[in-house]
Amino acid sequence: MNAVQDWVQLAIRSIADPRAAGAEVKHLPSALTWPAFWLVAILGGVSTQLSLYLTPIEGFPTLGGPVGFVAFVAAGMMGLVAAFTASGRLFGGTGTFEQLLAVVTWMQGLRVTAQITLLIGSLVLGDAFAFLVGVLVMLIGVWVAVNFVAAVHEIEPVPALIAVVLGGIAVAILLSFLWSLAAPQMSELPLA
Repeated sequence: MNAVQDWVQLAIRSIADPRAAGAEVKHLPSALTWPAFWLVAILGGVSTQLSLYLTPIEGFPTLGGPVGFVAFVAAGMMGLVAAFTASGRLFGGTGTFEQLLAVVTWMQGLRVTAQITLLIGSLVLGDAFAFLVGVLVMLIGVWVAVNFVAAVHEIEPVPALIAVVLGGIAVAILLSFLWSLAAPQMSELPLA
C-alpha cells in the first residue's frame, strides 16, 4: 500500500472507528506532527480566506488576509491542544501535550478537507447543500473529538465529552478575546 491509501484509510477509520483511529494517530512522531501542524494551519487559513473571497460576508473582518487567518487558525489549534490536555487530565487522563498535538492536527486536517469540499459543493449545489452538510460535518467532528480525546487520555466517553465541551468553551473564550483585539485593526489592512 502507498502513503496516500494509508492516509485515506485512516481518515475513514477516524469517522467509522474514531477511538481506534485516535489511538493510532496519537503515536505519530513529533518530527511529523509539527510540520503537519503548520501545514494544516496554513491550509485552514488560506481556505477560510478563499471561502470569504468566493462567498463574501458583509462586514466580516479580513484579519489582514491569509496571514491573519493562518495565525488565527494556529492559535485555535494550539488552544485546543492545551485545553484538551488540561481538561482530560481533570478526569484522570494520561494524554500528553504531544499526543494531543497529533490528534488535534489530524482532526483539523479532516476539518480543512471538509471545508474545501463544502466550498466546492456550495458553489456547485448551492448554499442549502453547504448548510446541511456543514451541520453533519460539525456533528461528526464532535463525535471524532470525543473519541480521540477518550483514546489519548484513556478515559471513558462521558468524561471525554465533558473534557471536549470544557476545552471548546476555553478555546471559544480565547478566540473571542483574540478576535476582539485583532479584528478591528486588521480589517483596515488591504487584502493580501
